Amino acid sequence: EAAPSEVLHLLGQYKSPDPTFDRERWFLEALACLTLAEDALSQKKPAYAAENATEADYDTLFQLLDAMAERSARYAASILAAAVIQSGEGTNASKPVGILCNGTTFYKTYNIFARVQGYLDEVLTSQRGLYWAILTAENDITLGTAIAGLIE
Repeated sequence: EAAPSEVLHLLGQYKSPDPTFDRERWFLEALACLTLAEDALSQKKPAYAAENATEADYDTLFQLLDAMAERSARYAASILAAAVIQSGEGTNASKPVGILCNGTTFYKTYNIFARVQGYLDEVLTSQRGLYWAILTAENDITLGTAIAGLIE
């Protein structure tokens, strides 16, 4: 197993243009730099980690995390859309299907909420003519647990 610094050295020796390898090289370089930064952080050297990260590293990390958020939003929207479609409701705009969503992850993760809304609007409203509304409720987990405890 090569150390991240060795990987960076070997990647730096590559000169010939190759679109596939150039893209893979970009990811490998970013991962190697992130590994070096992670090692520095684990050794309690945060300044070293910040000093060695370039703007390209930050951009790469952002793109990787953004792709993960995008995928999560698509999964969440597909599950919610399937539930709405299966319910057979929501054909009347004045009586939309209520979708109760909770949690910091859903509402505060970068662009998840907006992306889910966009996908639901496209798949349910634009394509199928189904109406929906995302709802929130205080103490919904506690209330749901209490109701479940009362049901035999």
